[in-house]
Amino acid sequence: MTTPKQPPLDAPDDQWLVYADALQEAGDPRGELIALNQKVTGGADPKDRDAFVQQHAAELLGPAAEYFGAYQLDWRRCVLEMAAVRVGPQDDAAAMTRALLASPAAEGLWKLSLVGVPSGSHDAIDLSGAVAEVVKAMPESCRYVALVDDKANKSQSLISRDYDPGENLVQFGPLTELVALSGLERLHIVTADPHQLDFEGLDAPGLRSFTLHGLRFAESYDAPSQIATQLASIKWPKLEDFEARLAETWTCSVPDETGAYVAVYAEMDEDESYYDEYDDDGWNEGVNYTEELAGLMESLKQTPLKRLALTSFDSSGQLLEALRSHGLPETLEELDLSESSLGAEAVQFFLDNKELFGKLKRLVLEDTLIGDDDAKKLADLGPEIEHSEGSGACYRFLVGME
Repeated sequence: MTTPKQPPLDAPDDQWLVYADALQEAGDPRGELIALNQKVTGGADPKDRDAFVQQHAAELLGPAAEYFGAYQLDWRRCVLEMAAVRVGPQDDAAAMTRALLASPAAEGLWKLSLVGVPSGSHDAIDLSGAVAEVVKAMPESCRYVALVDDKANKSQSLISRDYDPGENLVQFGPLTELVALSGLERLHIVTADPHQLDFEGLDAPGLRSFTLHGLRFAESYDAPSQIATQLASIKWPKLEDFEARLAETWTCSVPDETGAYVAVYAEMDEDESYYDEYDDDGWNEGVNYTEELAGLMESLKQTPLKRLALTSFDSSGQLLEALRSHGLPETLEELDLSESSLGAEAVQFFLDNKELFGKLKRLVLEDTLIGDDDAKKLADLGPEIEHSEGSGACYRFLVGME
């Protein structure tokens, strides 16, 4: 019996089930995988599917079977739709990535995540070799790459004894060749200190979406920070979605280490009650966002930007004043100012500047200090309002002063 040709991924389910039956008759494990994935799509627990993949890893994943335990795999039909390579301190990131990209299951891969997973506060993980493998062999189907420091992703603060924190535990290496890939449309970066990345003059011809989540961004000085200046220099003519977490710098006597990226003060005293006695939320001198974002806002106006997300800032009045001073891109449809310290005074600001914000289709104010009653006053502003009351800005760079 001749196995029928594989249908397109978006073909109707019945075509794929016919194909699955043919593969099963031929003894090809992809047939059972298609059937199992169909059940998962219908709401079934994926544990049976995952167990089957592990049992038949050599046939389904080819060279990637050797590193099966290091991958997080999301399937569509019988090919990978999304995959994450989770790299520990002792792992060969390049070999793990190379094997995955050479897998027959990766022919339809849409999103690839390279994730550094430090196991301690001093583990160093270099993902530059993995990034180089992506540059050499990224599948034509791949449009989305994520570079992630897992520890930073789970932290709310970066702690340092001075204003120049130590090196990031997870290094991504040069980004020049990666962003230059014409097929790359979305880049998502999660890091501890974005200032340690080099964005200067990057050429990203195909990039449509860019996200930068870090634990340090804006400084309490008039001059624009290095990261803001470098982002303004990127060439991205197709950019439609820009998101940056504006984590501000705070000074503390003894910073609270809960949820911190690097708990440097742990070296002072292992007795946790020590920190309870000297609990200090710190102080923030405020950020001049009119200066900080001047170049970036001008750069974004040269793109077909539809969504702008500036989140987790504490200097709310300064940020709003920067938006009024610089204006918004003419193409902008959604402005997201979530996870910030915007409060009741921001509502009046929006209403007083209706000519600026009224043209938007959507204004997102999730997890801010704006109360529900105040948010209702924005009903006639123009855009759809997405709001929830929360704790405000929680991501920050804490500098310990002893």
